[in-house]
Amino acid sequence: MLSVDALVHSTASPRVTVLNPWTVSSPPAMQYQGWVQSAIFLYADFIDLSINPRKYYLDLQEIAEGPGGTTLYVARLADSRCDDLTLPVHVKERDRHAAFVAIKSVPILPSGSEKFNEVFHELSIMRDLRCENILHMDALYVDPVEDTLWIRMEFMTRSLSSIIELRRVGLALSDRIIAGCTKDIISALEYLRVHDIAPKSVRAGNVLVNNHGVLKLTNLSTAVKLSTSSFPGTEVSHMPTVPYPNIAGNATSLCLLVCDMATGHRLPLLAPETPDEGPPSSPTFQQFMQVYFDLEDWSPLSSMASRTPAFREFIKMCFEPAVAITGYQPLIESSFIRDACERSTLAQLLAQCTAFEARLREQHVPR
Repeated sequence: MLSVDALVHSTASPRVTVLNPWTVSSPPAMQYQGWVQSAIFLYADFIDLSINPRKYYLDLQEIAEGPGGTTLYVARLADSRCDDLTLPVHVKERDRHAAFVAIKSVPILPSGSEKFNEVFHELSIMRDLRCENILHMDALYVDPVEDTLWIRMEFMTRSLSSIIELRRVGLALSDRIIAGCTKDIISALEYLRVHDIAPKSVRAGNVLVNNHGVLKLTNLSTAVKLSTSSFPGTEVSHMPTVPYPNIAGNATSLCLLVCDMATGHRLPLLAPETPDEGPPSSPTFQQFMQVYFDLEDWSPLSSMASRTPAFREFIKMCFEPAVAITGYQPLIESSFIRDACERSTLAQLLAQCTAFEARLREQHVPR
């Protein structure tokens, strides 16, 4: 195994910033030996082996543990060294205004791991793609101390699920704020559809918010890259005549998120919270609403009934067959989404969430 210092890139030979870090011709990297070399061999094009990440990302603090031995950290950028990093221009620009990044640590195992393969599956289908409303992996490194893969990403302030949980205990969310959140999610889904990528899990835990109030879809490890043969009827007119794979299920998931934000109440039978379960089945609008009528507590139904006509119309539109055939554009053009709040309002929402949590702690209100 290499020493820590052997992997540090010399600052005497500055590196060129490029738009695509996955195709950069990096300076020659020291070679790992044995099983580590074998484990990363197939993915070497994605990993910057010339960098020892511990020299650039400091003071790691654990945020959460995930499946497959993954751990999420927040790390402080080493100001004096960041110019040495090979990163896309937009990431370098973001670093000028940020002190922290997120680091996801994934174990590198001699026998391989499902989580390790999922990372590179997502990288392969998202290669060369960039969307403001999707959380991308900025760079990958190998930690020479613990033999783990470090995935550098933008540090996100909170998840949509945490906002929904606060809504459950009393946080007010107006229709315009809900529309603002929904607009970002739809934008991500439509971007993926245009690039023939079908996500399998659209849920609150996979939607994160940065400090500017931008919502981003994350965890596309189970997404599928579709071929043109997946869309019968598109060869001549390029206009699909049959539903796109997964759109009906994802539109249902989107509808659930909107209703969750409006009511603070989850419908677990229709909204699986584990990625392996995939998107929910695609009920009709009547079947969807019947679930609310069947609840012993009618407060979620009352909450939705008190919303604007545009909100209720949007809920119905999520179940329209046209959405599954033409994509999410009808939802984007709906009056509900057109009346979405400004970005600054979503940024202010984060401060409101923090203040609301502080009041709950003072009042010792269980969550």
